[in-house]
Amino acid sequence: AAARALYDAAYAAWPEKRGKLVSRRERDEKRLRASSLVYGEIEFASFASTLAKIRDVFGKPGAGASGAAGVMQAPFADVFYDLGSGAGRPVVAAAALHPFARCVGVELLHGLVEASRDAAAVFAAGPDPPRGRPDVAFFEADATDLGAHDWAAAADVVFANSTCFDDALMEAVAARAARLRRGAFFVTLTRPLPSRHFAVLDSELYQMSWGGATVYLQQKISAAADSDPEDEAA
Repeated sequence: AAARALYDAAYAAWPEKRGKLVSRRERDEKRLRASSLVYGEIEFASFASTLAKIRDVFGKPGAGASGAAGVMQAPFADVFYDLGSGAGRPVVAAAALHPFARCVGVELLHGLVEASRDAAAVFAAGPDPPRGRPDVAFFEADATDLGAHDWAAAADVVFANSTCFDDALMEAVAARAARLRRGAFFVTLTRPLPSRHFAVLDSELYQMSWGGATVYLQQKISAAADSDPEDEAA
């Protein structure tokens, strides 16, 4: 309840309709027509349930590819990333729910990055989350451009609201995700990553702002050095 209250307070000035308006205006101004830029938001409870599955089940020490230390087991030990982070809701939710070392969003649209930073400032000025306060940051960049921001080198848990991603973008994200360390988790919506480097551990239908979406919880089962030459061309 405390984590939810912190999250709600951070977004009191940024209801979903305001985020949609900012997104639509910038896409129209820049003539950006990609379906991947369509705006949609997570539901806090659904997102919290997904993180809890990692912490309480799949990320336990020795579970799957999680290793001896596990994932999301120790405070300030893991890094969370959201690719195409919109107004930053999953990033702030992650920071409210779990003591990650860092929670980071990567978003292409400038207006949504500014909205994210506004919400993060409110979150930072509020009470500490129940489990501790992670660092929160947002970057204006293309998530497929690791030269602009190399999330694959740092992330332990990655989220992507991929419902509107086309095949080419899913393949491009999967190719970059091959560089994640073994044991890292990747959460996608509607469909899993098209990659042999990941195992689907769980899938469940949850409610989001636009309706039902299947949440796929995947874990990296190969070493970070592994990557498909065909994927790299994506």
